[in-house]
Amino acid sequence: LQTDPQFFAQLIGFIYKRDDRADEPINEEVSEEIRERRARVARAVLDSWYLLPGLKEDGSMDEKVLSEWVTAARKRCEETKHLIGCDLQTGFILAHAPADPDGTWPHTAVRNLIEKLNNQTIDDHIQTEIYNSRGVTSRGLGDGGKQERALVEKYQKLSDAVKVRWPRTAALLRSIAESYEHEAKGHDVESDLHDLRWD
Repeated sequence: LQTDPQFFAQLIGFIYKRDDRADEPINEEVSEEIRERRARVARAVLDSWYLLPGLKEDGSMDEKVLSEWVTAARKRCEETKHLIGCDLQTGFILAHAPADPDGTWPHTAVRNLIEKLNNQTIDDHIQTEIYNSRGVTSRGLGDGGKQERALVEKYQKLSDAVKVRWPRTAALLRSIAESYEHEAKGHDVESDLHDLRWD
C-alpha cells in the first residue's frame, strides 16, 4: 500500500459506493458472497494501515513520494468514481502522520500536502480520525474537562506554530482544539452535577 496507489484505489472501490451512487458493474463470475468477503477484508486492511507513503525507516518523510502517491490514488479513484471514499481514507492516513523532528505536528510534508489539496473532506476526516483514535478515557469524578483542556492547549500551540506558512493546516488544528474545548465544557457540567448530587 505504501508504494502502490493503484492497489489502494482498488481497495477503495471494494468498500465505498460510487460518487454518482450508480451500481457497480457486476462481474457475473464473482458471487455476492465473495464481493462481501472482499469488502470486509479490504476494510480490515485499510483500517489497520498506518504507514504513510513516503515514510522512511528512520522516521523521515519523502514529500515528493507522498504527494505523487496521493495524486495517483485520487486520479485513479476519480476515474472509477470513488473519489469521495478516497478522500475519506486519505484523511484517515494523514491523521497518523509523524511529527517534524522538533515535535511540530503534522510533518512539514503533510502540511504542504494539506495546503496543496485544499480539500475539506480530507481536512474533516483528519479531525475525525484524531478524535476517534483517542479511544476510551477515564477520569476522577471531580476532574471535569482537565484532560481535554490539555489537548486544547496542545493543538492550539500547534496551530499557532504553523499559522504563518500553513494557514489551512492551522485552521484544521484550531478546529481540533475547539472540539476538545467543547468536550471539556461537557465534562465540567457532568462534574458540577455530580457535586450537586452528593453535596
